[in-house]
Amino acid sequence: PTYGVSNAPVEAGSGALNGDVVTFRGASGGGSVQLQASDTVTLLGTITADGMVGGKNYGGGGSGGAIYINCRTFIGDSNGVLRAEGGRAHWGATVSGGGGGGGRIAVWRKNDLSGSLVSNSVNGGEWYDTVAGTTNNAESGTILWGWLPSGGTVIRSR
Repeated sequence: PTYGVSNAPVEAGSGALNGDVVTFRGASGGGSVQLQASDTVTLLGTITADGMVGGKNYGGGGSGGAIYINCRTFIGDSNGVLRAEGGRAHWGATVSGGGGGGGRIAVWRKNDLSGSLVSNSVNGGEWYDTVAGTTNNAESGTILWGWLPSGGTVIRSR
């Protein structure tokens, strides 16, 4: 399942269990990316904190990590991608590891000057149900696009 704080995600994703042979390590979890800017963050590329794909002999996928951006002005375009997906499990005909859960993304800003939508994804990793013969996904993570309050004066009357 997804864990950590959705409003300010900083926890890296957790790794998966080993496959059925100890030498085949479980996949690593996604990292933690934190950008705290006093002015502008411009996203024209990709930031990822994905969990890794499960290793040989049915290793589970690593869980997605965290992306946390806090800035005055956010600028992104259609090339911008934020991704913290869980890793896919490794599976065979009779056994499957579990998919990694999705991570968390939070972007806090006062102004948004994006010309178009920034792509974002926190999907859970795929795993195979060998009994039912179906492909499934682990739990998705969370995405939060929040607004910071503008500076000013607060007047309180009694």
